[in-house]
Amino acid sequence: MLFKDKGISKAEIQRRLRLKSWDTVHKWTKGKYIPKGKNLIQLADILEVSTDYILLGRGDHDNGPFSRYTEIMKLPVKDRAWPIAQAAAEKCGIAGFMSFIEGNGGHEAPTFIQRFLDGEFNEEDFYKEACRVFEEMGNTIKDEFAKRGF
Repeated sequence: MLFKDKGISKAEIQRRLRLKSWDTVHKWTKGKYIPKGKNLIQLADILEVSTDYILLGRGDHDNGPFSRYTEIMKLPVKDRAWPIAQAAAEKCGIAGFMSFIEGNGGHEAPTFIQRFLDGEFNEEDFYKEACRVFEEMGNTIKDEFAKRGF
């Protein structure tokens, strides 16, 4: 299931871990074998989860509040706003908008991003607010296209 969530095939895992057979990966997914040692560590890195998540089914899993959660949370707080907003924009299908507002020369962050930078939101609440903003924006764009006959 985690492979599907990440869009990674068993064959891709086999290739990246340099395993002789994809059957090993198949047996991991069926619970017949458990990855160990460097394979466990590399698998966790590829899937962006903790080894505890693979072994115990709990712990750090990137299907947290937003995509790339583990990677983003490793960044300094001040550097998290744009990647979290990008994840929200991708969820809403308007990721291209992020490149537009990010390309403003860094002069002024959009209000919802500035509110995060000012400490008004934690990361999860900021993601929810960004999703709300982008959903509203997406609806506005759809309405405008509909008015123009597109």
